[in-house]
Amino acid sequence: MTTNALTFIYMTRGIPMVYYGTEAGMRGAKDPENRGSYIMGNIPSGFTSRVVRELNRVRKDHKTYSQDAEIIYSDKEVLVIHKSPDVLAVMTNDIESVTQARVIKDHPFLPGDELCN
Repeated sequence: MTTNALTFIYMTRGIPMVYYGTEAGMRGAKDPENRGSYIMGNIPSGFTSRVVRELNRVRKDHKTYSQDAEIIYSDKEVLVIHKSPDVLAVMTNDIESVTQARVIKDHPFLPGDELCN
């Protein structure tokens, strides 16, 4: 779910605001330990930090910061946002299913175009 939340933040309008420590996979706790001190000098290398780096790369390389997001598909489990001519973000809240299939008709891609995760 963290990946979906981060993707949504990066694909909607405005400057993405990520709370410190999120990219390092830091977990919160009850007050006063709701977020511990950040260990400076450690470069995060976990899954969440890779997701944040990739979202930053997509934002920079495809200039998604200057594009409006268009919702092209949604149902109770899936949201599809078309962000720029070559960026389509697919998010799901169904963490139980490994694979999902949807027919998305209103998109900029041609049959045979290779899409990546």
